[in-house]
Amino acid sequence: MTPIFHFFYTFASLPNKIIAMSLKSIVILAMIGCLWHSTAAQNPVNMKFGKPTLANDGTMSGTQTTQYRGLSAQHYRQKTGKTDEFAMEATEEEKFTIKGDVNHDTIHIVPFYMPPLAKNCFTSDKRLMPVEFPSEMSQQVVVNITLPEGYTLSEIPQQVAASTPDKSISGIYFVSQTDNKVQIDFQFKINKVLHQVENYDKLRGIFDLFHKCSTQSIAIKKL
Repeated sequence: MTPIFHFFYTFASLPNKIIAMSLKSIVILAMIGCLWHSTAAQNPVNMKFGKPTLANDGTMSGTQTTQYRGLSAQHYRQKTGKTDEFAMEATEEEKFTIKGDVNHDTIHIVPFYMPPLAKNCFTSDKRLMPVEFPSEMSQQVVVNITLPEGYTLSEIPQQVAASTPDKSISGIYFVSQTDNKVQIDFQFKINKVLHQVENYDKLRGIFDLFHKCSTQSIAIKKL
């Protein structure tokens, strides 16, 4: 007898009162599962992928594709006037050009078209009330830069992987080079909504760390 038929056979052999109670429990568990799935699916998720080309005059041009999920997709549809759509995902594609600084044979440029953590909102030394975010959040930005011929990374920035002690906020910043391609991977996650006052220093510190990662420039030098 297959497992599913065995389940129904065993279930049907129970007294009616137990069957009624079991069915009620199954319905409640199903409702809880749907509610959890729905809530989790609403959490904002942003994923950005950029494929720019860097010129030797410091100009970087390309296309950035952003994938929105959950509340982020809803906010994007509101911003673009597509309020009649109800999909949990949305995609935006943008062309961009940014300019770095050229000093002799070295180009200094922030690799992100829009830095993912452009500002650290937590600048106060002390906090009197808990920090409460609107929801959990996840964002990732991956940029693949094609370098000009004869150029390379001057120095590979140190990899950063950090989190608060309770893992409620975490992030990764990683830069690598393969041939004439430089890849930058930035990830930042808020895994908990409410953060108590006694954890404020650690929260502020990790925001400051990844704010610096997302706004620092990389150096590209001529060979």
